[in-house]
Amino acid sequence: MEILFDKQRNQNLEKLLWLSVGLIPAFSDWKINFINLGDLLILTSLIFMILIFNKDIIGRKSISLALTLIIISIVNVLYHSIFTTGYDSIKGILYIAKISVFSFFVAYTYELIYGYNKFDVFLKINTKIAIALSIIGISITMLLLFGSEIPQKIIWIYTRSDRASYTFRGTNIIRMRSLFSEPSYFGIYLNMIIALNLFRSSTRKVNYSHLFFLCLSVFLTFAFSGIVTLILILFLFFIKNRSDFLKNRKLILVLTTFLVLLSIIFSKQIYETIILRAIVILDGTDTSAINRIFGSWKYIGSENIVFGNGFGHTPAIWNNIAYVLSDLGLIGLSYFAVIIICNFKINHYLTTMFIAFSFQRGGYMNSYYWYSILMIILYTRESRSIQNTGNIVFEEDITVLISTMNQVNIIDIQSRNISVNSIIFNQITDPLITKYSEMINKDKSVMYSCKDKGIGKSRNNLISRCSSKISILADDDMIFNDNFEKTVVRLFNNFPDADVLVFNLDNMGSRYLNKSYFDINKNNFERYGAARIAFRTDSVKKERISFSEKFGGGCIYSSGEDTIFLNDCLEAGLKIVAVPDVIARLEDSRPSTWFKGYDEKYYFDKGALFASYTKKIWLLKYIVYSLRKAKLSEGRLSKKDVFTLMLNGRIAYTSLKTYESFYNSELQNFRSDACKISVVIPAYNARESISSTLDSVLNQTYKNFEIVIVDDGSTDDTLKLLYGFAEANTNVIVLSQKNNGVSSARNKGIENISGDYVLFLDSDDTIEKNYMEEMIEQAVLSDSSLVICSYNLITSSGKQEVYNKFNSKDPLIDYLLYRVRLQTSCFMINRSFLDKFRYNEGLNWGEDIYFFSKLLANAKDISFVNKPLVNYNCIVRDGKLSNFSMNKIDLEFEYMTLMVNDHEIIKNQKIKEIISNYRLIASLTYKLLEADRNGIDSETIRISYLKYEEVINKKITFRAGLRTVKLWIARQKLRRRVIVKSEK
Repeated sequence: MEILFDKQRNQNLEKLLWLSVGLIPAFSDWKINFINLGDLLILTSLIFMILIFNKDIIGRKSISLALTLIIISIVNVLYHSIFTTGYDSIKGILYIAKISVFSFFVAYTYELIYGYNKFDVFLKINTKIAIALSIIGISITMLLLFGSEIPQKIIWIYTRSDRASYTFRGTNIIRMRSLFSEPSYFGIYLNMIIALNLFRSSTRKVNYSHLFFLCLSVFLTFAFSGIVTLILILFLFFIKNRSDFLKNRKLILVLTTFLVLLSIIFSKQIYETIILRAIVILDGTDTSAINRIFGSWKYIGSENIVFGNGFGHTPAIWNNIAYVLSDLGLIGLSYFAVIIICNFKINHYLTTMFIAFSFQRGGYMNSYYWYSILMIILYTRESRSIQNTGNIVFEEDITVLISTMNQVNIIDIQSRNISVNSIIFNQITDPLITKYSEMINKDKSVMYSCKDKGIGKSRNNLISRCSSKISILADDDMIFNDNFEKTVVRLFNNFPDADVLVFNLDNMGSRYLNKSYFDINKNNFERYGAARIAFRTDSVKKERISFSEKFGGGCIYSSGEDTIFLNDCLEAGLKIVAVPDVIARLEDSRPSTWFKGYDEKYYFDKGALFASYTKKIWLLKYIVYSLRKAKLSEGRLSKKDVFTLMLNGRIAYTSLKTYESFYNSELQNFRSDACKISVVIPAYNARESISSTLDSVLNQTYKNFEIVIVDDGSTDDTLKLLYGFAEANTNVIVLSQKNNGVSSARNKGIENISGDYVLFLDSDDTIEKNYMEEMIEQAVLSDSSLVICSYNLITSSGKQEVYNKFNSKDPLIDYLLYRVRLQTSCFMINRSFLDKFRYNEGLNWGEDIYFFSKLLANAKDISFVNKPLVNYNCIVRDGKLSNFSMNKIDLEFEYMTLMVNDHEIIKNQKIKEIISNYRLIASLTYKLLEADRNGIDSETIRISYLKYEEVINKKITFRAGLRTVKLWIARQKLRRRVIVKSEK
C-alpha cells in the first residue's frame, strides 16, 4: 500500500483527515432533508482517502465486504422495482448511493488505519473530540442554569433546537447536551468512546481522568438509556478486571466517595430521570423502551421476509435489527449478523456494546450507526505498538540472505537490484567444481561457499551470520523492485509488534497472493514460501528458530522447510503478518530444483511434512488432502493411493527414512558404525549391581563404543572390580575421584569421552542388546540432538513396559507435567550438543531432572524410538530409599527454584507457569504425603508443611487437566491426614 503524499511533510494534512473523521458523530443529528452533515463528512473523508490510496486497495478483504453489501442493495432495489407495486425506484437508487458511501468509508478507513498502524491516533483524537464536546455541553448547561439567554440567541438557531430539548420531560431539570446532539444521543456517543477506551485492543495507556470526566458527562445528560448503558459498560469492565480492581483500594475509595456525593447533590435528578423512569418502564406505564426492542417488529412484512420491504419503506424505528430485516429482509440481516458474530469472537465486550447501541439509535442509514460499526471492527483487532525505540527500523538495518548453488564467483547483486547489505551462501554440489573461494567480499555483499547440501542448512547458515535487525530471505532467481527496502522499512515500522512479514512476489500464482493486511495463524500458514519472508533477526534467534534440515531441496524430503519455519514461529508466539505489498519478482526461466511432478514421492513427502507439525487432527488432514489433491496426478494415482503414500510418509518420518529407504530401495550413503558411542557410568559402592550393567553394554550388537566409568569414592570393592573389567576389555576406561556426588562423577566422565554420541547409564540399570543399534540409527538418520526410548520398569512384582508417549509438541511440557517418565538411560545425546551443558554439582537431589530439562528445552531436534530398550531397576533403588529423609523435601524445593530462574530452561511463560504454578506445588505435596506413608512423625511433617505452606497452598493457575484435579485432591488429603493429625 503506497501513499501519494509524504507523511512527514504532510502531518497537518493527516491530522485534518482524522479530525474530519472524528467529527462525524457530532454532526450526525444535523439533518438536511435526505442527508445530514455527518453524511457529508463521510463523503468528504471518503473522497479524500480515495485520492490518498492507490489502486492496490481494491480487492482487499474489507473492500470485498463493502462490495458484497452494495450488491445485496442493488439486488434488493431491482427485486422491488420489478415485483413490488408502487415501489419508489429513484429513492431506492439514492439509498444505494448512500449505503455505498457508508460501506466504502468504513472499508477505506479501516484499511488506512490498520495498514498504517493509526489505532492509537484514531482513539486519541476521538477521545479529545468527545471531551471538547462535553466541555461545550457543560458550558451550555451552566448558562441555562444561571438563566442566560445566550444559548437561545446563538446556539439554538444553528442547532435547530429549543430550550425544551435541554429539559427532562417538561420538568425544570436541565439536561446536558452538546451542540449537535440531544441528551440521549449525546450519551450514546460518549458511551461509545468510553467503551472503546476500556475494551479496546489498542496499547495506548488508558487515561482514567479523561474517562472519569466522560462518565460524569454521561451522568449529567440525565438520559435513562445513556446512564443504564454506562452502568453496563462499567459492570463489564469490572468483570473483566475484577482481580486488579479489587486490589486498588484507593480507586474503590475515590469511586465510592464520588457516587455518594453525586447521589446527595443530584438526588432529585437521579430520582426523576432514573429511579422513577425505571419504575414506569417496569410497570408498563412508559412503553418507549419496550417498543424499541419489541414494537419495531410490526413493520416487517411476512410476505417479503426474504427480500424485505425495500429501502425507505420502514419508518425511522429504534431497533436496528428490525430496521434491517424490514428493509433488506433475511439476506441483509444475515450479512450484518455474520459481521457481528465475527467481531464478537474477537472482542465480545465491544460487540456487546455495539448491539446495545443498536437499540438506542434508529436507522442503519444514519452515519452515526456506520461510524460505530467502523469503531467496533477497528478496535476488535489485536494490539499493535512499538514496545521500545529499538524496534524502529532503518534501511541500513536490512540484510538480504540469498541461497544459491554451484557459483564460482560472487553473484551479480546489482542485477538483482539489491542496494542494501547481502549475505550469500553458496553450496557446491557439482563434482566438477573443485576450486572455489570459501569467502568473497564485494561492496556490500559477502559470499560463503562450502561443499554442502540442503536448503535448510543454507538458510540456517545465513541466519547465523546475520547481525542486522531485519533479514529478508531470497533465492538467486529473485529480482527486487526499485526501492523495495523503503517498503520493508515502512511496513516493519507500521507493524512494530510483527516479528515476521510475508510479502507478495510478482508473477506468482494469484491463489498465493495476499489481498490485504491480515495476521497469519495456524489456519492459514501453509501456503507461503520462504523467498517472500522477512523477519526481525533477534526475534527468531532469541527463540532459537531455525529451518528444518530434513525438508526442502537437497534434503531427505523434497519440500516444506518454509512451512515448518512459519509453524515454529507461531509455536514460539511470534506474530506473523501478511502484507499485499510486492518487493520482488521471480525469473520465469528457472525451473524448480526439487519439484519433479505430482508423483509418488511428492505425496510421500507431503505425508512426512504434515507429520512434522500436525499432531491431533492428522488423520482428517490426510483424508481431506487426498480427496482434494489426488487429481493433480492426472489419473495416475487414485485417492486411496495418495492416502496410502501420505500415511507411509508419516510412518517413515518417525524414523526419518526417505521414500527410497522406506520401500527398501536403498538406505543412506553412510554406515552408522562410523559413529562412536560413549557410555558414562557413575559408580558408588555398586559392587552388587554393576557387573550386570557392564555385561549388558559389552554384549551389544553395535560394537563401536567405549565405556567410561567414574568411581565416586566407593568404600567397598567396586573400584577393584572395575579395574578387572578394564583389563579384560580395551574399550573400558576407569576413573576415580573423591566422593563428590553423582553430578561431579558424570561431568568428569563427559570430560574424558571421545564418542560422537553419549549415553548416561546408572550402575544398577541394564540395557537391551539392541539398544545402541536402534538408537544410533535413529540419531544418525534424523540428525537429532536427542534420541529418547521407552523402558522396562523392574520391580519386585516383575517387569512392566513403560512407553513414553508425548502428547505435546514440546516434550519438555510433557516431562514437567509427569505425562512421561523419562529415566537417565533413556537418552542418547549428540556430543556436540552435550558440550554446551553440564550437571549442576551443587545439587544432591533432582540433578537429573534439572539436567534433562535443560536438554529438552534447548534441543533443536528430538526423535524417539518407541521401544523399551532400558531396564530400570527399582528393586535395588527401593532398598536404598527405604529410609525416607525429610531433607529430600528441602532439596526438592532447592532444585525446582533453580529451574524456575534458569533462562536455559524458561524459554517462554508457559514453561515458567508449569514449574512455579504446578510442578513445584505437586512435588512438595507428594513428597510430604510420601513422608507420611514412610512413617515420619506428624510433628516433623507439620514443621516442613508450615515452612512451605505458602507454596503448597498457592493457587494453581496452570491447568493440567486431570492432573490438576489429582493435585487438588492430594492437597486436601495432605491437610486432612497430616496437619489435622498433628493438631490432634
